[in-house]
Amino acid sequence: MRPDVSPTIRNFHCGFCTGIFDGEIGVQQYLDSVALLTRTPLLIIVERYDESMLLLEHNLEQYFPDIDLSYIRQNVTSGLNANLEQRVAAVFNDLGPELTVVFREKNHWDMKLYEDAQAILNERLGSLGKIGNLLENFQARCRLLSANMV
Repeated sequence: MRPDVSPTIRNFHCGFCTGIFDGEIGVQQYLDSVALLTRTPLLIIVERYDESMLLLEHNLEQYFPDIDLSYIRQNVTSGLNANLEQRVAAVFNDLGPELTVVFREKNHWDMKLYEDAQAILNERLGSLGKIGNLLENFQARCRLLSANMV
């Protein structure tokens, strides 16, 4: 968390989006990061992988009409039953109240960027219409692919 140490856990994503790896992230770098996400047509949020792949299929089908991004789950932690909020809460519990405050302060802009990325993804998915049906179809293709591999 110290400023003389590489910022791998201090607003890393805003730093990555802006190419700033040796300075503090502020409002301008955050705004530049949001602008980059807005301009990036193929936005993926790992926690919403299926929805992201569905959106990728939609965006790429004009170039690849037969695209199918269904997949077999790999490289996943077995027994991971908690949702993202529960896992984050567990980390904050492990850190304790004082370090949690420091962590939140040092990652303020990344946390805002994540909220913005969620909103951007939601807006783009909303433009597809009938997202529930499309998502169920995509997940059914994934299940079928997995079943065929057994």
